[in-house]
Amino acid sequence: MRRLFILLILTGLGFGQTVSNTGTKAAQFLKIGPGARPIGMGEAFVSVATGALATYWNPAGLAETPSYSYFFTNSKWIAGIQYNYLAFAAPIPKRGVVGGALSYIGTDNMEVTTENNPEGTGEYFRYSGIALTLSYGKMFTDKFSFGFNTKYVYEKLKLMSASAVAVDIGLKYRTEFHKFTIGMNFQNFGSKMRLVGEDTRFIYYSDPNRDPNSQPNVIADLRTESYDLPMRFLVGVSMVPFETRDLKLLVAVDAVHPNDNTEYVNIGGELSFRDMAFVRIGHSHTFMRDAEGGLTFGGGIKYRKPGSPLNLSVDFSLTDFGRLDKVKFISVGLSF
Repeated sequence: MRRLFILLILTGLGFGQTVSNTGTKAAQFLKIGPGARPIGMGEAFVSVATGALATYWNPAGLAETPSYSYFFTNSKWIAGIQYNYLAFAAPIPKRGVVGGALSYIGTDNMEVTTENNPEGTGEYFRYSGIALTLSYGKMFTDKFSFGFNTKYVYEKLKLMSASAVAVDIGLKYRTEFHKFTIGMNFQNFGSKMRLVGEDTRFIYYSDPNRDPNSQPNVIADLRTESYDLPMRFLVGVSMVPFETRDLKLLVAVDAVHPNDNTEYVNIGGELSFRDMAFVRIGHSHTFMRDAEGGLTFGGGIKYRKPGSPLNLSVDFSLTDFGRLDKVKFISVGLSF
């Protein structure tokens, strides 16, 4: 098993990229990681993820979920785009843990502009994207777990839409040495997306030099291109180098190999006080070519009702995107 993990790590980190392929893939919202906790840790979370959040970061982490877990996050993304993520995880005794998630991204109405009407035509359009995910995770030994996602992806732009199906495959391996953990996630392996709909249709005239009224109206469709999903291979490690009765320090590092950009590294840490109050810092997209910002901050609190299995957590994070300003995340988690 150890040889398999070492081979996968070396394979994932060994891919070199000379071309970034930026802007060549569909459904870019799939790359927005949910949750104020992982964002505050610089998105270094593939080996840390458990509970409902594991539906995105690593489905193998679902296997460590001891009780029902629910999660919701909201963010006003770059340029005022709204982003929401809702997820759950439910253990099934002796059979593993199932989960599900719904992510949504959308814009407000925007006015249509053309070359002849740069101030607007009076028409409006909006963009939206949805991903519906079903997840499963299971412990195969006391140290090794496996999980996978199946997801349906849908995007809509004015009167055009596109859809695809995809899978994620996750692995986690834990050790007793300072809780050292290795995590891996293969994200968004699936079909291509192609925009179709009313906006691709037009009237075709066989002779552009003749009067259109003297020619038959032939309804035609523009042949739009098909685009791959933004696939990624993530491999990460985490450990607890320092722990006392009151304080615990968690550090994590992820390496990411995307199919639409250069490789990069996420680095993060979390300092907790009695597992009730948390402070986080990190840096995402380190070494990515032409990346904007990357410094992240965050914090949170966790409340346990005395004599009850109920746990409530509230977290926030702030990411510096340089010239694109800052992005805030607020998350609420509930388990019982």
